[in-house]
Amino acid sequence: MPLYLPAPEPDPRGPDGLGWNRLSLAAHYSTPPAQCALRPRRYPALYDTRRDTRLAQWGPYNRCIRPRRWGQLTGPDCRSCPILTASPTTLDTDADRVLVHVTTRTIGQLWATESIDTPHLDHDPATGRHTHSTAWAWEELVRLHGWAIGRADHRVGFWLERRTGPRH
Repeated sequence: MPLYLPAPEPDPRGPDGLGWNRLSLAAHYSTPPAQCALRPRRYPALYDTRRDTRLAQWGPYNRCIRPRRWGQLTGPDCRSCPILTASPTTLDTDADRVLVHVTTRTIGQLWATESIDTPHLDHDPATGRHTHSTAWAWEELVRLHGWAIGRADHRVGFWLERRTGPRH
């Protein structure tokens, strides 16, 4: 179960693949950070993490909270990570299906913009989209036990469906 997703290495042949280097205005920035497969930022990453973290690839995840230090050849020990050892989250509802809609907001300016998706759990989707919804974190949805992730056809979002079995 790989959790540590190291950043891709830059191509030693240069940006054009022929060995020619070009002056970059972003050359003084550091390399991209490593990411954690238990910290998705979007629905497809959440879906892959809930299925199997071996499907996770660097990109749609948040930064690792314990990145590799300079000169360290391997990643950190993920077995003692507080995200992995956190207790499971529970969803207290009598419904067998809960709609999760995703809101997107853009932060930053010019070329340094980023879109942030936030999941909101609709407690009663029949009353409307923005009534009685609770904002959750993607990491909480990763740790949610007893619920399967489905698809919503008519909205930006997805369904959480209770797995069969006794309710607690």
